[in-house]
Amino acid sequence: MNRLRVALALSAAFVVAVTAGAACASPSDVDQIDYVAIHQAGNSNQATVAGAGKVKLDQGGDGNQASVTQSAPGDETALVNQLGHDNSVTLSQTGADNAVLVAQFGADNHANVQQQSGSFGGNLALLAQVGANNSASLTQSGDHNYAFQLQDGVGDTQSIVQTGGHNSAAYTQIGDNLPDLGIVQTGGMSVGIVQTGSPFGR
Repeated sequence: MNRLRVALALSAAFVVAVTAGAACASPSDVDQIDYVAIHQAGNSNQATVAGAGKVKLDQGGDGNQASVTQSAPGDETALVNQLGHDNSVTLSQTGADNAVLVAQFGADNHANVQQQSGSFGGNLALLAQVGANNSASLTQSGDHNYAFQLQDGVGDTQSIVQTGGHNSAAYTQIGDNLPDLGIVQTGGMSVGIVQTGSPFGR
C-alpha cells in the first residue's frame, strides 16, 4: 500500500505543478498550436505531441515513450507523468472539453487512452499504474463520462469502454497477475470494482 500512496501523492503534485509549469526545451517531436510543456530526464525517452490543446508531459528514467494526439484547439487537456523505464502511453483526444491524467511509475507499464466526445463533451479520466508489466486501456466515446483506473502490482490487466453519456467507473486492482474484468458501459451506468490479491492465492 505504500507504493499506492506514493503514486497518488505524485499524481496530485503533478496536477498542481501543471498550473505553473513553463514550456521547456526537449528533444521531442512537437506539432502543437496551443500549449505544451515537456520535461524529460534520462536516456532514450521519446515524446510525440501533435494537434491542438494543452499538454504537460514529464518523463524520468530510460526508454519511456509517450504519444499525445489532440484535435480540438483549447478544449483538450492531457497530463502525462512517467517515472521508471520502458513505460509507454498512447493517448488521443477528439472533441470538446476532454481531460485526462496518466501516471505510470515502474517498468514496462503500458497505457492506451482514447477520448472522443459528442456534442457536449466533458469526458474525464485518471489512469495510474504502479509496478511492472501492467497494461491498461480506456475508451470514452460520448459526453460526461468519468473513469478512474488504478493498478498497483505486477502483470495486471484492465480495460474500460464507455459509450453514450453519464457513465461512471472506478476500477482498482492491487496485487499481481490480476485478470481484466472488461468493464463496458453504454450510457447512464455506474460501477466500482476493487480487486486484490492474486489469481493463484499467493
